[in-house]
Amino acid sequence: MRRLTVNDLKNLSKLIDPKIQNNQTMFECFAQICDNYDKVPLTEIECPSISWNAFTYAFYIVNLRPLKTQNELLAAIAIYSFLNVNGYDFDPSLQDLLAHIDLLKSDQYFAHEFCSWIELEIM
Repeated sequence: MRRLTVNDLKNLSKLIDPKIQNNQTMFECFAQICDNYDKVPLTEIECPSISWNAFTYAFYIVNLRPLKTQNELLAAIAIYSFLNVNGYDFDPSLQDLLAHIDLLKSDQYFAHEFCSWIELEIM
């Protein structure tokens, strides 16, 4: 499985805002996201499937907030990119994906529901 790197996340953030100022805090957040992509958030348990890895990227981006704004959009683009580079056809609308990320942010949505939705989308 190919993971996203700090450089990948930096490049994805440049897609959102080409004038974004790179700073140490942002790179530290990106490093933490990349270091934890293969573990169920807030545990040491390895992710059981590709959907859990994708969820983990979104979880940490939304919670660590490496950008001043548009972290939800970065989370969405990271999920699309991660699944795409690993050969999965993940094609929900951006609006649908952002709605799921917003639910995730509001604590009304649980990890297994998010992962199940991703599984359905990549089948």
